[in-house]
Amino acid sequence: MSPGIGLVLLLASICVSSLVAQEYGPDGSLQGYDSYDGVSKPEKPGSCPADVDFPICNPNVTYTPECEKDKNCTGARKCCYSGCTKRCLLPLQEKLNPCPHFNHSICIYVRPMASDCHNDKQCQGPDRCCCINCRHQCTKTVKVKSGQCPAPKKGFYGKSCTKDSDCTGTKKCCEQNGLKCVPPDQEHAGVCPISLENLSCTDVNNTLCRGDSDCPLEQKCCLTGENDLQCQNVTSEKPGMCPIPAVRCRKPSKSCGCTSDKECPGDKKCCTLWCRPECTDPV
Repeated sequence: MSPGIGLVLLLASICVSSLVAQEYGPDGSLQGYDSYDGVSKPEKPGSCPADVDFPICNPNVTYTPECEKDKNCTGARKCCYSGCTKRCLLPLQEKLNPCPHFNHSICIYVRPMASDCHNDKQCQGPDRCCCINCRHQCTKTVKVKSGQCPAPKKGFYGKSCTKDSDCTGTKKCCEQNGLKCVPPDQEHAGVCPISLENLSCTDVNNTLCRGDSDCPLEQKCCLTGENDLQCQNVTSEKPGMCPIPAVRCRKPSKSCGCTSDKECPGDKKCCTLWCRPECTDPV
């Protein structure tokens, strides 16, 4: 072998060993990669939900993690820190639907556990932070039909249900000595200053109206800052401002997640952030 060829081979071996030293960790996997054999496998797309409020972590307890990296989780789930350890959770998605019905009136008779959450961003996937069993916890949402539930009537008999989709036609699943399918009341135009989803889980409220049908046409039955329900003047938009759009669109998308604030659950507003109107938390 000629001296020239030997020099080339020596330089090549130095370059290869340098690459190995720089890119491979002690376990033989590529640094900054989630796989091996030189194939890049980045983290799964999406953002993890924020940590929950409960349980409170005990420093004297060792919590066993479900995962270490996204690759340990099935499907679209990511490895996220929540509830004192790492868990496989769905990344945050649009929160488009309302919380399921819960009769708050029973809460004055119980002593609930501490709430798991106070914000939708603490809940995985499309789940929301809802008042269920007299405490706020991450809950699967439901699709609801238009209209409002009428005031409960004594001696009402109807099909039992758990959600609107259990009822035929335009009927809704409403509290009528238990959840029953009933024809809804027509909802008045406009939006309330405070969403009914902000109704306290445990506080007793004064009910001066049960629905829009108890109010003049220009008013709605809305929640006040004192946790009371009463007829109030309405607005065309919910309080707050839309965030500044993340991008400037040359051509807006034809699809849309909403057309007005009224279609958005809770305090969310109909805003265009990514070339498509969608329900978004205000700023």
